[in-house]
Amino acid sequence: MSKHKLSIITTTYNLITKNQKSYFYEMFRSIHEQDYPSIEHIIVDGGSKDGSVEFIKGLIEKYGKKEIVLISEKDKGINDATNKGYRAATSEYITLMCDDDFYTRPDAVSLLMDKMEEKGADYAYGNTWWLNRAIWYGEEETFAWRHPFLINCLIFKKNLIEGQDYLNVKYPLVADYDFFMRLLKQDNIKGAKVNDVLTILRPGGISQSNDNDYTKEISAILEKHFNSKYFKGKELWQGLHGANPSLWLLLKINLFCKNKKIKNSVFSTFTFRRWKRPYMLKLEYIFFLKFITKYFRKKKRKQSSSNIKYSISQSRKWIETFYSEFF
Repeated sequence: MSKHKLSIITTTYNLITKNQKSYFYEMFRSIHEQDYPSIEHIIVDGGSKDGSVEFIKGLIEKYGKKEIVLISEKDKGINDATNKGYRAATSEYITLMCDDDFYTRPDAVSLLMDKMEEKGADYAYGNTWWLNRAIWYGEEETFAWRHPFLINCLIFKKNLIEGQDYLNVKYPLVADYDFFMRLLKQDNIKGAKVNDVLTILRPGGISQSNDNDYTKEISAILEKHFNSKYFKGKELWQGLHGANPSLWLLLKINLFCKNKKIKNSVFSTFTFRRWKRPYMLKLEYIFFLKFITKYFRKKKRKQSSSNIKYSISQSRKWIETFYSEFF
């Protein structure tokens, strides 16, 4: 087992007012029941006045098994609080766990840390269950056009962003996407994947609160990282996130994109894999193969769904062992 120390940052504010005591408890226990021994849990509260700090201290006293740093003071929002936790971290590895998310299993951190050490990697990631919606599969090569993984399922070396903030306060909704771009466009870094569902993301976070602002932030982030006067954020957003990119956009990216890793990400993704569906449907009708291909797609989905259900059911059994003490 890897012996490197890991800092897990959690930010929170007025969790009692928001009726999220049970969510925070679930997150807290899932961290402190991890079998990985060297964890520093940094909790940054925004100066709550509703009894949240007292509630957190009670959890620490009763269930805290890891090293804990508790900060409670006024901040300028989630990203500012996250950066405070990042600056307070004393370890060389960092991850973030939001106050209403949690790990699916007690060895989730060990799997990520061990995989990173095994592969000699700079970061490790896995898959996440977007609760009651879908599995978010980690694919690092897709970082130029989507979240390649979710931030609570990524562990990375702190020195990869040395001299920078963890999350940019200019992007209150999607600073994680900007962080992924800053991280993954670097040369000479290596990632490693654990192909399992290791974390849960609960829907309804701040990033899902305003579609217009979300689109504006994504557009600004793309324009910044593509780093060329020939691109505008809106064009990139519509082409990369909203629909299949036009051949004109792909040609511009090929000619003018200055970062090789970003360019490779676009062209490794927007090829047969993204465009095959509309053309395959036409071929099915032409050659009367619709029912045959439909059968195999259905069978594949059934197998995949079965694996996911098993993983999630195991997670719920583990998490439910906490409930009898809380309720």
